[in-house]
Amino acid sequence: NDSVALTAADWDGIKGGVLYFKANGTVTVNGTISANGKGYRGGTSTQYNTGQQGESTIGVGSLLTAGNSGGGGGGSSSGGDSLNFGAGGGGGYGGAGGAGNANGSGTGGGAGGSYGTSNLALMYLGSGGGGGANTCYAYSASNGGDGGGIVKIQAGSFSNGGTISSNGGSGNNGWTGACADYTASGGAAGGSTAVVVSTS
Repeated sequence: NDSVALTAADWDGIKGGVLYFKANGTVTVNGTISANGKGYRGGTSTQYNTGQQGESTIGVGSLLTAGNSGGGGGGSSSGGDSLNFGAGGGGGYGGAGGAGNANGSGTGGGAGGSYGTSNLALMYLGSGGGGGANTCYAYSASNGGDGGGIVKIQAGSFSNGGTISSNGGSGNNGWTGACADYTASGGAAGGSTAVVVSTS
């Protein structure tokens, strides 16, 4: 119904992130079915050094600027003033993410790569964005966005007047004060979504 939201638990490294059900009859969606931000986790950020890569199909990332399969690379920052920063790279899945921006002596995180197949023979969680790094004195954490989860619905027939989504989370701007304009972390990729309707 239009007042109902159906979702999944967050992926925690072992389980979660998947919303799947099968019905013999008609599925009618007038509310919200969402796995937004339920997939692979974004990388953590650092005030100095290098942020963590986003999580992806090969697991949790390390403190590196390179992409982690589909996970965005961590931004890197060094130097003594507040204008050195590296934003985390964007997570990928069906398409590659974007590289993170950089300023001063900072280095942006690498873009997450693409994986999976267009026919969804295998379904995947979306990869996380990379964590950012900044030398700003007004520091607070700015982790990468979490990827979208998996949604699969199998039904005898299907009617959708609502919303079905598995979007990745946006990159976060955790800097405060003088550093508020510096986006520090990468956005994440959406996950697999499929509706399968019986033709027999």
